Amino acid sequence: MEVNYSTSRAFMLETGNLGVYVRRGYCGAVRQALQGISQIRGIASRDEVFWGPYVERAPSLLLIPGPDVFFDANIHAEPLHKGYMGVHEQHALVALAGDEVSAPPAGEERRASIYDITPTILAYLGLPLPHDTDGRPLADAFATGLNAAGKANYTSLFRRLRRLQLLKP
Repeated sequence: MEVNYSTSRAFMLETGNLGVYVRRGYCGAVRQALQGISQIRGIASRDEVFWGPYVERAPSLLLIPGPDVFFDANIHAEPLHKGYMGVHEQHALVALAGDEVSAPPAGEERRASIYDITPTILAYLGLPLPHDTDGRPLADAFATGLNAAGKANYTSLFRRLRRLQLLKP
């Protein structure tokens, strides 16, 4: 049996996807039904996560799974699987080494998110951070701190360079 996307009230496009597309008028009911599932750690609306001119194309709801939970979009399968399936977690283990790296004060630990890795690398290299980045440089992990070179809109820069024919497709 195939999913009829044109008549379904809610569906996931593919296995492993965290997005649920919901027909207008059913978002509240679908969210309420999903909130009762213990393996779902959280639910976000598309407006909480996405921005820009194409936000309406994004899934209506985004599921935040519990540890080792995997979603299956197959209509004949169990929707939730326990076990490692290669998905990412928001929390990150970051290992830094070198003369410039400082240890945290005794008894303290540093918190990092997966979103902090790219801003930290860019700031370490002295490059501007993307203007829409979600993470932060882990400046307190370095004895001398980090100095990012402000913010930059890399997408606009790339488009300008393409127009100037400096980058070949």
